[in-house]
Amino acid sequence: MKPTIRYSAILFIVAAGLTACKEENQNGPADSAEDSGTSLTVWSYGTDYEDLVREYENMHDDLNIDLVERDQDDHQLALFTALSAGGGAPDVAALDWSQLDTYLDAQNQFVNLSDHGAADHAEGFLDWAFEAGSSSDASFILGLPATVSPTVMHYDKDRFHEAGLPSDPEEVEDAIRSWDDFREMADQLQTETGTATAGNPDILYHALRDQMETGYFNTDGELLIGSSSHIESIFMKTAEWMEEGYLLLHDHDSESWQEATANGNFATILGDWTMTRNLKADAPDSDSWRIAQIPEGAGNRGGTWLAVPAQSDAPDEAYSLIEWLTAPEQQLRLYEQTGQLPASPAVYDKDAFSSITDPYFGGQATGVLFAEAAISAAPHHRGRNYESVDEEILIGLDNVFLSTPPDDEWADILERVERRITR
Repeated sequence: MKPTIRYSAILFIVAAGLTACKEENQNGPADSAEDSGTSLTVWSYGTDYEDLVREYENMHDDLNIDLVERDQDDHQLALFTALSAGGGAPDVAALDWSQLDTYLDAQNQFVNLSDHGAADHAEGFLDWAFEAGSSSDASFILGLPATVSPTVMHYDKDRFHEAGLPSDPEEVEDAIRSWDDFREMADQLQTETGTATAGNPDILYHALRDQMETGYFNTDGELLIGSSSHIESIFMKTAEWMEEGYLLLHDHDSESWQEATANGNFATILGDWTMTRNLKADAPDSDSWRIAQIPEGAGNRGGTWLAVPAQSDAPDEAYSLIEWLTAPEQQLRLYEQTGQLPASPAVYDKDAFSSITDPYFGGQATGVLFAEAAISAAPHHRGRNYESVDEEILIGLDNVFLSTPPDDEWADILERVERRITR
């Protein structure tokens, strides 16, 4: 249901180290200008760049590319370690959405892509995605967005139909335009069928949180979750829904979540494409799930940005590779291979994109639905301690589910957050 405290603690410690090592040696491992040509090392995770990288390599006779693909946690830890050590970083690094603000606080560790003309491509990307990889004053461009991960509403049409609710995707979107409409739907589901709305409170809380332009911190790094804050409001709303019995308590990665999904114990999943992938794995034989838009707008839950660490001996060549990989043609091909949504809206208008349908969702063009969500998503500032704050709030929601009064738990959350971000 939530990332481990151990991982965010590692992130906090290493992030501090990134800022502290400004004067460290930044000579990297890449052997540029060798007799055999220029060598680039590319580190990525969860994105199958093999075919594209080999194609680019074949287009440039003097270029040798070493592609290293790891799982996400291993990739991030290896990158943190190399940057902190002042050596061993790649020429091109994939950065996860959740880590952008941490790296933007360590600009000395990366090449400013603005110096290579990246600003000229801004209009080719979703506005909020391009801005997410740039400093607040737009003077520093950390990375170009390769993929994004907006959120949609997955729903069980059979459960909706049994409850007397609309079940066709267009009808569902017409009927559930606001969170008040969503709550009425939740009440009818429970009253008529005994089915919960969501598998855990995180689902609802994150959907509400991600619609806000400002989250836990403002752009000056000031914490914004005190009493009467917008965050307290959505925490209390989520707590109310738990008290009404609309939400269950299953960890996303648990067997109980998988069993509850397969058994139809809850009727909606508000999430990104990773939840789509997990849904197919958890209920592979189901033919009842469909996708509609989340009421009042989507959020973004992930994505990949490509950056050039300052240790690179070949920043020009590294940027040229990034420029090519993030061009609409390559983003479309990556979508066709992996299903990860392009960050370039030019792709959304291509027939090759919109014609792809998914039989699991009754033949819906799911890419088009995720693209609509991406276009509607609002910018959402995070801040370097975002994950630490989020963990404490999710722990608090669990405690409320297990009977701690919401007001008492919120006061405890504020104390725990203060301790974590000031230690």
